[in-house]
Amino acid sequence: MYDVVPIKAQDTFLIDKKNKRYLDLRSGLWNVSLGYQPDIYSKISKEFDNLLTKQLPYLDNHSFKHPIYQETAETILKFVGKGFNNVIYTNSGSENTELSLKLSNYINKKGSKSKILTFKNSYHGTFFGGMSVSGIDQELNQIFNPKYGYVTFLEYPTSIESENEILKKVNLICSDYDVMFIEPVLASAGVYTTTIEFMNKLIKILHKNNVIVVFDEVATGFYRTGNRFYFNQLDYIPDLLCLSKGINNGITPFGCVCIGSNLNEKLKNSVQSMEHF
Repeated sequence: MYDVVPIKAQDTFLIDKKNKRYLDLRSGLWNVSLGYQPDIYSKISKEFDNLLTKQLPYLDNHSFKHPIYQETAETILKFVGKGFNNVIYTNSGSENTELSLKLSNYINKKGSKSKILTFKNSYHGTFFGGMSVSGIDQELNQIFNPKYGYVTFLEYPTSIESENEILKKVNLICSDYDVMFIEPVLASAGVYTTTIEFMNKLIKILHKNNVIVVFDEVATGFYRTGNRFYFNQLDYIPDLLCLSKGINNGITPFGCVCIGSNLNEKLKNSVQSMEHF
């Protein structure tokens, strides 16, 4: 923890009580991707004031309809682009992982126990599902049990040779698995990425073997890789897209899971009932 106590912020700087300025190179842990711009906060303050004067700070979206829910979903889907046509709201990136695990279990469970692929040194949150599929925290989280499902951790490739080895392994084993969680650029582990060709081949293999592909773009979304989202560079679209943090510049706890068209059809046609909450 830094020996700094910020009391306000401006532009790209954090400012302490002695008016000393610190350049925020952490972007609020990936949250504040638009910076601390006065015009942003002025607009948001007006919106908050409007809601609070109506004395309606919270509305259960499972019990009531409200235009803001529909407008926000339409805005997100338009921004995300082709391939996604439904949104489920959450409170955080960690909750996104829980929801994605439930959806995969509900739609695509092939055996008696959920089988999950993920990368070593990946990070997907702090709830029980996230602790189960985050490779980076496995030693730290050994005291928390039971873990969710049966999880296989793959080495994250660091060369063309290792990319080919991982693809061979995935091709051999993945038909038995239900879902793979992918952090397209390892963030908490440092900054590690693969070739675009590898990611295309990986998703192609997974889809061929009926494995749901979850892209966790909490760290990489909203232009942090140069594109709106990392997957925009690819030939294939993930089935579930997890967004949080930069989705609203870190102003309130908020996240969502965008659901791909094919998966959404399966949900609509299912005769089972499912409840995230």
